[in-house]
Amino acid sequence: EEQPFTGVFHRNSRVRLDDITDGTGKTIGIGERMSRHAQSGWAGVTPGQQLIYAPESPRYDPANPAFNARPAITATLVHVRSSAPSLQGSPGGFIGPHVGGTNFLNMDGSCRLISEQTDPAVFRALCTRAGGEVGPGVP
Repeated sequence: EEQPFTGVFHRNSRVRLDDITDGTGKTIGIGERMSRHAQSGWAGVTPGQQLIYAPESPRYDPANPAFNARPAITATLVHVRSSAPSLQGSPGGFIGPHVGGTNFLNMDGSCRLISEQTDPAVFRALCTRAGGEVGPGVP
């Protein structure tokens, strides 16, 4: 059964700030997505159709394009039906070059590193805009 998109950004999205009833400081807008071995892209969109490509990136190496990190922003769509606990193991997952976590931008403009040890249920709650979840803090 298909679930509706409960995040903020998705294809043909028309979400307004007033629609974020969980609070803009408690709702993830975008998160890091990088890969050294494959193209990154919007969650749910075919890799290779990136919105942002930064040749000035410190990981950019014109002599070795197969291993370039290609920074891109990604949506808050999370594969909630997956039985795997990994947040970065799916095509739409998040991953960054930081030890212990990945950076996320909240809808109030604040940015924070969320630990890779965060319970997937807490992470999924942070990705919804109007789920009404009240849960533990993020490590």
